[in-house]
Amino acid sequence: MNAKRMSVLLLLSLPCLWAATPAAAQSLEISARLITERLQVELHLAPAEVEVMLPLVTVHLEQGGREQSVRELVMVSLDSGCRGRCLGTALSSMNRAHSAGLSHTDARRAVTEELRGAASEGGDMEEHFRVRMDRRVGKKEHPGRHEGGRENGESGRGNGRGH
Repeated sequence: MNAKRMSVLLLLSLPCLWAATPAAAQSLEISARLITERLQVELHLAPAEVEVMLPLVTVHLEQGGREQSVRELVMVSLDSGCRGRCLGTALSSMNRAHSAGLSHTDARRAVTEELRGAASEGGDMEEHFRVRMDRRVGKKEHPGRHEGGRENGESGRGNGRGH
């Protein structure tokens, strides 16, 4: 291969190489922090809600998601009465649905649909929502309901009920 062709290939691969660097990860974390801070001001989120959201928004961005999806999901969550840990569960569910093969748009739509359905059931909003998403996407830990350390960019394990 000649030097010119190698130079072109190297230039074309730079965005992929950059995405795998610590600088790229730091850039995503900064973007996630800016998104969550904007939402905190605009939607009057509690500082604890922002802290629950931050690692999950970072994961969403790592998956190629956009701020608009997060904004729309948070607005529907709040309108449905889903706050605090429930908000984290909603964001985690959107990431999980995308990881399961849904497009970002379809993942957001699935979660917002289940949030609205869970809100109409009354009672424990977060639990109704969790059950609905488990049925739709498959059962898995919901980092939004946990407190403590982080694992894989999400909140840690344990919710005080042995789960």
